[in-house]
Amino acid sequence: MKQGFRGIAVYLTVFVLIALGVYYALSQNTKKDNYNYKNFLKDYESKEVKSITLYQSRNIPTGRMVVKLENGDKIIDCGLGIV
Repeated sequence: MKQGFRGIAVYLTVFVLIALGVYYALSQNTKKDNYNYKNFLKDYESKEVKSITLYQSRNIPTGRMVVKLENGDKIIDCGLGIV
């Protein structure tokens, strides 16, 4: 019984480490704080904005906006508060 539990614990540990690594890698260039309409306009006027993607949720007019900048940063606004 101990041998089976040890095998499961090893697989579970490896899975958790891989999941944490993937999460860290995907969230590396993502900013979620203090990005408001004023900052968006500044970035837009200085041609720092590479793309804007809007994702509408089921409840209209809510959703989220993802702004990708020229330097590789990605800003996520979950409330569409800057449009």
